Amino acid sequence: MKIYIHIGFGKTGTTSIQDSLYRNNELLSSQGFLYPKTGLRGTGHHNLCKYSPHEGGEFNALVKEIEAQNSSTVIISSESLHSKKQKSSKA
Repeated sequence: MKIYIHIGFGKTGTTSIQDSLYRNNELLSSQGFLYPKTGLRGTGHHNLCKYSPHEGGEFNALVKEIEAQNSSTVIISSESLHSKKQKSSKA
Protein backbone atom coordinates (compact mmCIF):
# COMPACT_ATOMS: atom_id res chain seq x y z
CA MET A 1 0.00 0.00 0.00
CA LYS A 2 1.15 3.52 -0.79
CA ILE A 3 0.05 6.59 1.14
CA TYR A 4 0.36 10.03 -0.42
CA ILE A 5 0.09 12.97 1.94
CA HIS A 6 -0.53 16.26 0.17
CA ILE A 7 0.71 19.10 2.38
CA GLY A 8 0.03 22.26 0.46
CA PHE A 9 0.47 25.75 1.80
CA GLY A 10 -2.67 27.88 1.94
CA LYS A 11 -3.53 29.92 -1.16
CA THR A 12 -1.65 27.58 -3.54
CA GLY A 13 -4.60 25.72 -5.08
CA THR A 14 -4.88 23.09 -2.34
CA THR A 15 -8.65 23.52 -2.01
CA SER A 16 -9.10 22.93 -5.75
CA ILE A 17 -7.12 19.69 -5.49
CA GLN A 18 -9.17 18.59 -2.49
CA ASP A 19 -12.45 19.46 -4.22
CA SER A 20 -11.43 17.41 -7.25
CA LEU A 21 -10.38 14.40 -5.16
CA TYR A 22 -13.61 14.58 -3.15
CA ARG A 23 -15.88 14.94 -6.20
CA ASN A 24 -14.16 12.06 -7.99
CA ASN A 25 -14.03 9.70 -5.01
CA GLU A 26 -16.01 6.93 -6.74
CA LEU A 27 -13.84 7.06 -9.87
CA LEU A 28 -10.69 7.06 -7.74
CA SER A 29 -12.00 4.10 -5.76
CA SER A 30 -12.62 2.12 -8.95
CA GLN A 31 -8.95 2.69 -9.82
CA GLY A 32 -7.66 1.48 -6.43
CA PHE A 33 -7.35 4.88 -4.70
CA LEU A 34 -8.89 5.84 -1.37
CA TYR A 35 -9.59 9.45 -0.44
CA PRO A 36 -10.78 8.69 3.11
CA LYS A 37 -13.95 10.14 4.57
CA THR A 38 -12.43 10.06 8.05
CA GLY A 39 -10.97 13.40 9.08
CA LEU A 40 -12.75 15.43 6.42
CA ARG A 41 -13.88 18.95 7.16
CA GLY A 42 -15.26 20.24 3.92
CA THR A 43 -13.24 18.44 1.26
CA GLY A 44 -9.87 18.33 3.06
CA HIS A 45 -8.58 16.22 5.96
CA HIS A 46 -8.32 19.18 8.32
CA ASN A 47 -9.70 17.28 11.32
CA LEU A 48 -6.64 15.01 11.26
CA CYS A 49 -4.56 18.06 12.18
CA LYS A 50 -6.27 18.47 15.54
CA TYR A 51 -4.75 15.41 17.16
CA SER A 52 -1.50 13.56 17.33
CA PRO A 53 -1.47 9.79 16.76
CA HIS A 54 -0.79 9.42 20.51
CA GLU A 55 -4.14 11.03 21.30
CA GLY A 56 -6.14 8.69 19.08
CA GLY A 57 -9.09 10.74 17.94
CA GLU A 58 -9.54 10.65 14.19
CA PHE A 59 -6.36 8.61 13.65
CA ASN A 60 -7.83 5.39 15.03
CA ALA A 61 -10.90 5.78 12.83
CA LEU A 62 -8.68 6.56 9.83
CA VAL A 63 -6.66 3.38 10.34
CA LYS A 64 -9.89 1.35 10.55
CA GLU A 65 -11.24 2.91 7.35
CA ILE A 66 -7.99 2.23 5.47
CA GLU A 67 -7.87 -1.37 6.71
CA ALA A 68 -11.50 -1.95 5.69
CA GLN A 69 -10.91 -0.82 2.09
CA ASN A 70 -9.30 -2.78 -0.69
CA SER A 71 -7.26 0.15 -1.98
CA SER A 72 -3.66 0.07 -3.09
CA THR A 73 -3.17 3.81 -2.62
CA VAL A 74 -4.43 6.27 0.01
CA ILE A 75 -4.47 10.03 -0.53
CA ILE A 76 -4.69 12.46 2.40
CA SER A 77 -4.75 16.23 1.88
CA SER A 78 -4.76 19.26 4.18
CA GLU A 79 -2.94 22.55 4.00
CA SER A 80 -3.05 22.56 7.80
CA LEU A 81 -0.57 19.67 7.91
CA HIS A 82 2.34 21.91 6.92
CA SER A 83 2.19 23.74 10.24
CA LYS A 84 1.54 20.72 12.48
CA LYS A 85 4.37 20.46 14.96
CA GLN A 86 5.16 17.53 17.18
CA LYS A 87 5.12 18.26 20.90
CA SER A 88 8.52 17.90 22.43
CA SER A 89 8.95 16.16 25.73
CA LYS A 90 11.43 17.48 28.24
CA ALA A 91 13.21 15.09 30.55
